[in-house]
Amino acid sequence: MNDLQLIKINQAFEVYRQSIFALQNDIQFWRLFLTISINEYVQGKPAEFTMYKSIFSVYDINPKTNIGYLNSHHSIKAYSVDRIFNEKEKFFNWIINLAVLKAYNAAEILILETISINYFEKMNLSIIDKKAQVLINTKIREYLKTIQVDYNTTNNKHLINYLKSKSSDFLMFVTQSIRVGSKTTWGNFFNTFSLLRHIIAHNGMIVSDDALNEIRSTSKDVFDAHFYLSSSNLLIPIHDQFLNFLVFVNDFIINSVKIVMEEDSFAFLKMA
Repeated sequence: MNDLQLIKINQAFEVYRQSIFALQNDIQFWRLFLTISINEYVQGKPAEFTMYKSIFSVYDINPKTNIGYLNSHHSIKAYSVDRIFNEKEKFFNWIINLAVLKAYNAAEILILETISINYFEKMNLSIIDKKAQVLINTKIREYLKTIQVDYNTTNNKHLINYLKSKSSDFLMFVTQSIRVGSKTTWGNFFNTFSLLRHIIAHNGMIVSDDALNEIRSTSKDVFDAHFYLSSSNLLIPIHDQFLNFLVFVNDFIINSVKIVMEEDSFAFLKMA
């Protein structure tokens, strides 16, 4: 790795590190703070005490005059003391799911940055630029098509296939189990991570039967340790396991960077 590559990979890593570290700390802090605050707030208040209520309203607009009258649905949303802890859990369900989405976006950008820095150095691209991302992905698909390797972009499988074709060490890495005794490989973990991102971003956090079957067939132990489904197949995170899930994310992403950049340790990232 030359000096310029070293500078660029450290800059890319720092963006990733700050994003993931903020997720870890923010969620843990606010879960703790809200629990303490709620415990103090509810003391001495009757269970039926209503803290907050709201209604759903929309203006019914006349397209000819652009005059509207406010219409409200008959249902009322109320937050009472006896339900406040349940509401806190529901709130963090979607907060943590969105954190998974943010973590994936950070991971994807770092992977693309690493590929750009190591394999497309002369192009001098900034992956923050959407056009640069499109260009890199196009180059990757063209290369995979040339060597007759699957260039399917579903769940970013093409990125993993590209790196496997370029690095025998990376190929070896993604076939290893994420932990001793686990049936999930690093490659399957990233695929599940990508699939979760798709479910959260595009399916309203609803897990289809096909998606669940794919997850169960490749990463059942990881999924069951960190998520479960509601009766309506809504993706529910296990709150206390979120940090552990991010540990797996960091292990996969940072080790991938180390391997692709052909380093023996994390020293080049100022980690020891």
